[in-house]
Amino acid sequence: MEYITSKSNPKIALAKKLQDKKYRDAERLFIFEGIKLFCEAKDNKVELEYIFASESGYSEYKSDLCAYDDILYVIPDPLYGGISCENAPQGILCVAKYIDKSHFFNTIIYENLQNGKFERIFLLENIQDPGNLGTIIRCAAAFGYDKIVLSKGCADIYHQRTIRASMGAVFKTNISVCGDMCAYIKSLKEAKYRVICAALSDDAEKLGSFEIEKNTVFVVGNEGSGITKEVMASSDGCVIIEMSNMESLNASVAASILMWETSKMKK
Repeated sequence: MEYITSKSNPKIALAKKLQDKKYRDAERLFIFEGIKLFCEAKDNKVELEYIFASESGYSEYKSDLCAYDDILYVIPDPLYGGISCENAPQGILCVAKYIDKSHFFNTIIYENLQNGKFERIFLLENIQDPGNLGTIIRCAAAFGYDKIVLSKGCADIYHQRTIRASMGAVFKTNISVCGDMCAYIKSLKEAKYRVICAALSDDAEKLGSFEIEKNTVFVVGNEGSGITKEVMASSDGCVIIEMSNMESLNASVAASILMWETSKMKK
């Protein structure tokens, strides 16, 4: 354990820089805060680079941190406030390495999906809000999804709001980023998956009016503009969630309803 008292310390400067995606990608490091996320990261073997604890945080969580003395830095509460993004910080901030063993950030075009076994896969196109993305990842973990595939236009999974909204599910969920969603959908269809977009369309089927089978993959799109015409044209059809007095739902709410409906079907 080491005490840091200067805001010009290089480790403090790094923690502040990692609030910016370009520095996260350059360093392949990300940050998250709070005792629950620390415990989730530890349980899922996320590789921690540094742990910063405020003096009050260290006093409260000393027993949880004792095994990490070699990477633990205790700092005064005012200095901790300068690197925290939380309104009510708990006094623990972790710097961790990108989770390459769990997440594949290469461009996916064609995967070998012809294995005779259908996975529960959910597609997200251009989800912009990190909070929505984190909530969807949390729901995917809760409802037993095998894989989440994001378009390259989605929010960053390493954004602090994404991680916080996921409640640590981002540490253990199989997440891929796809450079060409239409090509990926084509590969899914070649592997006998049925790809259905959640979108307002004249020929959209109402959720509950058709059977959701093991090979069904849903797509949810951007919060404002929805799913692109290209992705809709690549899919097998559209689904709408019937509702009263409103035209649409928040993207994370729509995704969670679709996931819940799928979860009722045995794998």
